[in-house]
This record gives sequence, C-alpha cells and structure tokens, in this order.
Amino acid sequence: MDLFRHRPIRAGDFAAAQSLLTQDRELFSTETWSTLPQQLESLLAKGRLHGGVVEDLAGTLCFCGVTAFARTNAIAPIAHSAGFRESLLRHERTAHPLLLNQRALAQANAEGDLALIHLFGCADSMDPATARTAELHRLAFEAFLNHHAGYRLAELWQEAVHPTAILFLQSMGVPAFRRYPLPSGAEGHLFCFTRADAATRPGNPLAPLMKFQPPRLGFTRAQQRLLAFAIHDVPDRLAATQLAVTEAAIKKRWRSIYDRVEQIDTRLAPVTCSGPERRRMLLLYLRQHPEELRPYAPAAASTC
Repeated sequence: MDLFRHRPIRAGDFAAAQSLLTQDRELFSTETWSTLPQQLESLLAKGRLHGGVVEDLAGTLCFCGVTAFARTNAIAPIAHSAGFRESLLRHERTAHPLLLNQRALAQANAEGDLALIHLFGCADSMDPATARTAELHRLAFEAFLNHHAGYRLAELWQEAVHPTAILFLQSMGVPAFRRYPLPSGAEGHLFCFTRADAATRPGNPLAPLMKFQPPRLGFTRAQQRLLAFAIHDVPDRLAATQLAVTEAAIKKRWRSIYDRVEQIDTRLAPVTCSGPERRRMLLLYLRQHPEELRPYAPAAASTC
C-alpha cells in the first residue's frame, strides 16, 4: 500500500513539480510556459498563491495543487477570454494584477465578494482505475476542502483540458461555463460552481465550501499562522522554524492566543484545565470553525 503525506506548498516546489504541471501544458502560450515556475514562485512569495503538495514517504512530489483568490467582478471578463489561466497569468505580469494578496483577501472575504480559482491540481498519475491514484486523489481533494473551508466564497472556477480532470468535474455535477478551442487543437473547458449552485445542490461535494459564518475570536494574522500549524499537529519547535521565530516567541504567541480566547469565550480553553487539555479543546473548536483561521477584515463601521 502506498503511503502519502500532505504539506503546504513552499518555495522551490514549483521547479520540482514542473513535470507534474505538464498535463496542463496545452492551456498556456509558449511565453507563459517558459517562465511558469518563476512566475508561480514570485506570486507565492507575494502571498497571491496558496496550495499544497502530496509526497510519498521518500519525499517525492506526487501531486501539486495551487489556488488563488480574486474579486468576482475581476473574474467576469477573464471568464470570457480565449484562455482562462493564460489570461490570469498574463494579467499578473502587467501593472494590473487580479490575484489578491493577504490584505486584499481579508477585505474581499469580509465582503463576500470572493472567487476561488483552482489553478493547478496535477498528479503523477491520472489513471483513476489504480488504487494508488485513487488514494492520491482522495487525499488531495480532502486537503483542498479543508484548506478552503471557512471563506465567504461566492464562486469557484476551474479550467480543465485533461480528459480525466474534465470527467471528474462533470461527475461531481460542477456546471460547465463554456468550452473553447485551444491553439493545440484540444478543447478547453471552464467550470464554475457558485453559492446559488450550492443552495440548490446541497449534496454536492463542493457545497460545504459555500457555507460561512463570521469569525468570533478575531485572531491576528500571526496568531492564525501558528494555529494553522497546530491544528495539523506540527510541534511548536518545527512551527518556530517555519515561521522564522524563536521558541520563546512561539510561547509568547500562545499566551496572546489564550488571552484573546478568554476575552471572547472562556469555555473554549478553560484556565482550570491542564496546558495540553486546554490546547486540545481550543484546536477541536478551530477544526470545526475554520473561519477563525482565515483572513477577515470587515470595513470600519461608520461614525456618522
């Protein structure tokens, strides 16, 4: 039995994953494809890309998933262009980028004007008949749902050209938005799942992504980043390394987290509990309420 593990995407992964991304090569111009790893690395560094990879126990990349966010009105003209992802990445090379950084994402999330764009979901095998591929895709899809739950999404967009990817989206009942010929002679398919679709198809696997409730706890971004490691059982020592801070800073951040929780709801992490039990109770709540870990910045209330 093949064993896999999922982790967040990080600097350097795109160069290693380029062979996986070739299954979508037909969607891109020669210009875009020639600099794709460098452009994706740049967008990741700017906080405009999100994603994860699945690797085997030897550390070999088996799956690369990449997403981004944009405002819905920015996506509308792109959705009618000749190539969806090609147009998005071309925009990112201009002075008018569409993909949101963390600050803009927090504002759009609070306003509910948020489109999730599935840029890549590429595996080293697309044969659904094998047990290995089925397990790989199951883990990747589960990670996708967990990573994007808790946002106030209005739309989810995905462009596909590989027959297996197209069949997968069709089998889930994701509505087709349009089809168009590609220079290679293949046919591009653009799919869009909306909040209205989720309301009329509550059993759809993507429907839970459209459920939302505002966060209660109001964690800072620094606190959210530490908690994101904690809910995946990453030890504090490793979290400190990933966050480039000292272990003493991690302890201080945990104290600030508990202080914040006590101000809002003392039941979530009672001070009468032991340290490990207190953390367990808080993380249990956060796993059930992912909105607490998402960027969220409501507009300041008017004083008029």
